Amino acid sequence: MASRSLPSILVQLTLSLAGCGPGLGFPEDDASSGASEEGSGGTTGPAEGTDGLDTGSSGALDASTGAEASSTDDTGSESTGEPVEPADPCLAFGVSDCPEACMVVQSYAQLDDGCSVGVEDIVPLCVSRGEPLAPGLVTTFYAEIEGETRYLAVGQPCAPYVPAGYPVAWSECTGAPDEPEPCACLCGANGCPYEVDVALLDACEVQTPCGPTQVHHAGGPASAYDTCVLTALRDRAPGMVEASIHYYYEETSRAYLDGTEQGQVLTRHLVDHCVDAHNDTWQPTQRCTLAPPEVFDACLAATGDELTACLRREAWFTECTPEPASCP
Repeated sequence: MASRSLPSILVQLTLSLAGCGPGLGFPEDDASSGASEEGSGGTTGPAEGTDGLDTGSSGALDASTGAEASSTDDTGSESTGEPVEPADPCLAFGVSDCPEACMVVQSYAQLDDGCSVGVEDIVPLCVSRGEPLAPGLVTTFYAEIEGETRYLAVGQPCAPYVPAGYPVAWSECTGAPDEPEPCACLCGANGCPYEVDVALLDACEVQTPCGPTQVHHAGGPASAYDTCVLTALRDRAPGMVEASIHYYYEETSRAYLDGTEQGQVLTRHLVDHCVDAHNDTWQPTQRCTLAPPEVFDACLAATGDELTACLRREAWFTECTPEPASCP
């Protein structure tokens, strides 16, 4: 067996610790080297039970793109630290080859309006799958994907889609100030903001002078119910009045009056074709000043399209400002 000098051994030890050369030791003979190569021939595929999802140390996946993470730091030097685990390794897979351990979800993007999430531009993604969602869960998850925030709106009126399980690498909206804007008005872990006001007002002991809501068909004649609503608004009658107009979609305006010149109003659009996750939901409560009584006198004499316009909240109030709901 050949001997090696101390400097040679120290150089070899340094290279071994740095991962730049073989481990410290003497060269193997041809027989042991061949056995080693033969023993490594069956380890190129994924480990059994991994469903094709690589969880080894061959390189971390970037959380957004699924690409193999760089081995250099911000200065361009080689990193010697531990590899950063990917936020969601399933993003490395396409929809067609999404492994069993993952799931395909429908993700939505934010629209121009800061509080709107579009439901037409759906981007399917392969993401990690957690435990099954609770039956009837209504919430929203979000994640940064390739520089863009994507949303999973679950069980909401215009976003009824329910994934196969929790998207474990995503965050759930809570309404906290440091979250993306849509989280402030989409359903989240703390409930649905657009249902809070109407639930509070529904719990108030208020009169309904005109009885159950009756739908007005756009352009049609005035019903006794329509006349009652306009009269109550003109007379500032305390209680709740509501007008529901049927176009090719349905629009509902609800007003809570306290006998003064002020009133609280909510609007809901029920659409046949959803564009925004907020469609078919109550909009935030506003406190408004009632229009002068003569406006409602004119409405009581109106017919056709003019009458229909009179049954919308825009004809009832002026000078509206957002304000949390309260019992009148």
